[in-house]
Amino acid sequence: MKHNALYILYFALFIALSSLSIVHAQVITFEKTFGGSGYDYGRSVQQTSDGGYIIAGYTYSFGTGGYSDVYLIKTDANGHTLLTKTFGGSDYDGGYSVEQTSDGGYIIAGSKSSFGTGRSDVYLIKTDVNGDTLFTKTFVGSNIDEGYSVQQTSDGGYIIAGTTNSFGAGDYDIYLIKTDANGDTLFTKTYGGSNWDYGRSVQQTSDGGYIIAGTTNSFGSGSEDVYLIKMDANGDTLFTKTFGGNNKGDYGQSVQQTSDGGYIIAGHTYSFGAGGADIYLIKTDANGDTLFTKTFGGSGYDGGNSVQQTSDGGYVIAGNTYSFGAGIVDVYLIKTDVNGDTLFTKTYGGSNYDRGNSVQQTSDGGYIIVGGTLSLGSGGIDVYLIKTDSNGNTGNNKYRTFKPSDGLGVKAVKLQYKKGKLLKVPNEATAVEAMFNIIERRSIPLLGIEQTNTDSVKKYSWVAAKNDKGKGASSIPKLFTSPHTGKAYPLDSLRKAGKKSKKIKGIITPDFKKYNNVAIEQGVLFNLNLYASNDGILPYGLGSLVFSKNVTVAGRLLQGKTLTEIGTLFDSMMTYYERLGINNESGYAELSLFVDSVLRPINEAFTANIDSTNYELTVPIDLLKKNPYAIRLLGVKTAEETGILQQVSKSVLPQIPFAETKNEPREFSLEQNYPNPFNPSTAISFQLSAISNVTLKIYNVLGQEVVTLIHSRLMEEGKHEVTFDASNLPSGMYFYRLTAGSYVSTKKLLLLK
Repeated sequence: MKHNALYILYFALFIALSSLSIVHAQVITFEKTFGGSGYDYGRSVQQTSDGGYIIAGYTYSFGTGGYSDVYLIKTDANGHTLLTKTFGGSDYDGGYSVEQTSDGGYIIAGSKSSFGTGRSDVYLIKTDVNGDTLFTKTFVGSNIDEGYSVQQTSDGGYIIAGTTNSFGAGDYDIYLIKTDANGDTLFTKTYGGSNWDYGRSVQQTSDGGYIIAGTTNSFGSGSEDVYLIKMDANGDTLFTKTFGGNNKGDYGQSVQQTSDGGYIIAGHTYSFGAGGADIYLIKTDANGDTLFTKTFGGSGYDGGNSVQQTSDGGYVIAGNTYSFGAGIVDVYLIKTDVNGDTLFTKTYGGSNYDRGNSVQQTSDGGYIIVGGTLSLGSGGIDVYLIKTDSNGNTGNNKYRTFKPSDGLGVKAVKLQYKKGKLLKVPNEATAVEAMFNIIERRSIPLLGIEQTNTDSVKKYSWVAAKNDKGKGASSIPKLFTSPHTGKAYPLDSLRKAGKKSKKIKGIITPDFKKYNNVAIEQGVLFNLNLYASNDGILPYGLGSLVFSKNVTVAGRLLQGKTLTEIGTLFDSMMTYYERLGINNESGYAELSLFVDSVLRPINEAFTANIDSTNYELTVPIDLLKKNPYAIRLLGVKTAEETGILQQVSKSVLPQIPFAETKNEPREFSLEQNYPNPFNPSTAISFQLSAISNVTLKIYNVLGQEVVTLIHSRLMEEGKHEVTFDASNLPSGMYFYRLTAGSYVSTKKLLLLK
């Protein structure tokens, strides 16, 4: 009986990727910039329900042609742009605060000089999930009024805090605006004295009231003090507190209610600390009475702009520092325990001005920060988005790979010294031979999956490193002594130049001189790079990088897979070629696609000529006699710079397995589409616990079939996502039904145009 080759291929790929022995959730890290040739700045960031991020700020590069516009950026979880929007008119408009709302859309607060009767007005923008405007509101005064903070409230409306020069008792007063869900005013309040008072941050509290943090020049012990105001649900004052010393310049920038009912405030102080200005952290009880204060910083100006309580009960602060870091000003991240004592500090940026304005802990335990950078990006100043792991690391590491041909086809230079100096500069083969010595001692395969069963040994093959008659690893470079331009073939044959194929079973030792099989060349090199990274001969973490190109091989989308997963998949394809049906031109085409679009670009992604700046010795020079290959090649390029890979962080790197394991059972499931409601497209996700014949259809409320998204398609186990485009359908309620073997599930979705 002739087997369905595609079905067999799916089955084997399923086995390969289910065989990872250690699986850990990935923590994505990155640094991204957004903007044009002008001045673009990020003021607020929040993680969204889809795992991505929403950013608000202002842009001088894009928009309607005015001086500046409100700038809204939506990214996916990797920081890749999904949408950008600008809002405003012909004058100065800016966004200071953004939050995702319960309907999946966004609410933005800022200031507008383009419309209204005053010099600037508080500006409120409500969008749908696509960033399209649902309404805008300006709260008009006769002078300068700005909105700095917004939050959706429990009644579906919004609370805005800012500053007004149009209303109140003094020069500037704190301005509180409460609206309904449509942005219509329910009440406004001002707070302050005869001088100026600024409101920077507002949050609804657990009792239905509000807490505001800002700065007062009207009250307190100094000329400028941190100002904390607690209101009831009607905006009436319950208490006010000031914090600071005798000096001018104690500012409150951010406030959050904490799990104990009290409050955490961040800002900066000139009255306390080590330098000109320090980050100022204040913890109070529910009555606003001080539990502790902390300062952070050095001899320069250091300021805190955002604070959040973290899942461990401690706090994370984002701001900027003149005291530490690589540039004139750097983004400054501080993590503390519940008592405000420092757990770690991090700086981010380049040689110029970089500032952090907003921070939030993300669902993976890391942190997302937004601000502005003059050091990086494409323009004068760009929006700067930083995603870290739980330790504040961005993972912006540099990596290295071995060169395919000339670097591996030469004799290794042994590391010898005289009078404290190396006699010869090492070459790349020095590091390659060091790695092959390790591989030989471990007796692990170079390519494919080693077989231990006698019958399997007679049926399948794999490439292994074996000692070549006492010559150590000297025979290994023969695999790479010349470029291989022939087709990609599996291990059922070695295509020697100008000769017919030769069937191979069992172990293949790399002691032949020449062959014309690019799949073996690139596969061995790929695994060699992964091994060397795990052992520290190349920079650590190569296997945890994620492949970002949209490449599908034999029905398996490789985009989003780690390099370890990709290596395991290729090993399975090379050894289990008979099971896969890779014994005809169609199968060879799949291997060629894998080699040319995946393995080769990755192998060549981090190559470089060795020089004094990109290697180091792993032992003191006087111990080289016992360790003639004690070398580590240093990284030369970040994952992001390759254009095909992305950096992730893992607590434990998965090991490369070389044996089949049973698949852990998972259930079938059909997820709720997102977004919902939607217009005009939405994503439908489902999970299969086994290879199944799948049908996915859309029905109207009368039960009539309107669209078939998947028709009787054989699909492998795992998670799948399909986009439903309803551009040609009217608004209304629809149903989507998944049939996968005996599994059937139906859910509702709502199209609103």
